[in-house]
Amino acid sequence: MKFNKKLQINYFNEALLLANYLFNNDESFDTEIFDENEKYVLNKKQLNSDFNQLEEFLIKIRKKGRKLIKENSEFENLFYIYKEENNPNIMYMMIYSNLKTSILEYNNDELSKLFNKMFISNMESQGFNYEDNNMIKFIDEISIFNDKQKYAILKFMNNINGMFYRFIDFIEKLENIIKEYIKIIEYKLLDFDLDFDEIIKFKDFNIIKDTDVYKQIKEIDLKIFIQLNQLIAFSVEEKNKKILGTFFLGYIPLLKKMHLRDEQTEEDIYNKLCAISDEKRFELLNILSNGKKYGKELSDLLGISTGTVSHHITSLMENNLINSEIDGKKIYYTINKKSIESIIKYLQEIIER
Repeated sequence: MKFNKKLQINYFNEALLLANYLFNNDESFDTEIFDENEKYVLNKKQLNSDFNQLEEFLIKIRKKGRKLIKENSEFENLFYIYKEENNPNIMYMMIYSNLKTSILEYNNDELSKLFNKMFISNMESQGFNYEDNNMIKFIDEISIFNDKQKYAILKFMNNINGMFYRFIDFIEKLENIIKEYIKIIEYKLLDFDLDFDEIIKFKDFNIIKDTDVYKQIKEIDLKIFIQLNQLIAFSVEEKNKKILGTFFLGYIPLLKKMHLRDEQTEEDIYNKLCAISDEKRFELLNILSNGKKYGKELSDLLGISTGTVSHHITSLMENNLINSEIDGKKIYYTINKKSIESIIKYLQEIIER
């Protein structure tokens, strides 16, 4: 499977996410990024570096965006989530889709066809059948939307009173708001260290990985959405007879996962430290820091039997402190630098609190 890392700003998706946030939250939430009960392992310098710019960016785009939605309230029913009726919002299938960077990259006809295709496909996947090209009947029979939402869909899809064209203008203006303030965090976002080997360890990823659709995917794009409030969202499309997938990663949840202390991280560091507290295992790591070695070489250098070396290697590998690779008939061992760096980083954070 091929993985493509695309660290670019997807203004179209970000504009949809901003509209979704603004139509579903009041102003009292605009300055909130973290829950009061979340614990930080950050020193003050790191906190300023990683989160203050992000907070400033979100506050500014939300404040300016609020003025815009007051002038465009006709789009509320396209985004509003009717929680009391357990109704989703209409635009969610576009929000979590692999769209072009800007709405301006689509012409009106292309965008209209795209929305119709997504809408029909998404509704059919939920058991609603589109028959006889009768869109009015199709929408009327969709039970997951209320009457206000159904009317908004009809107006939007048929461009009644120019609603569809005004929507394009609305999204373009939201994109421009984001572009106006993106420099606040752009350098942080584009330099973000996105490691797929780490992502596939997330519990959220395992839910997706076990699906039949995932097993058919030939290529995956990785994208970061600044305003996505969940860790991972997933989209699939067929292109040139190949199944392509896109993972959308929430920037804020990713930062939290990287920097917020949890019991799993503490336990992992504790186990690593216990593993290297043994004198011979500590010496073994020092030897591997100078290059790869196989079992007999380690036995000779440490002055212990190959059986004892094997015991120490098992302990170090269980804690992800060393890696192994087969070369001919020999198994060579190398130090896992990322794992060692995680210990150093954790201890550094303790010192600097």
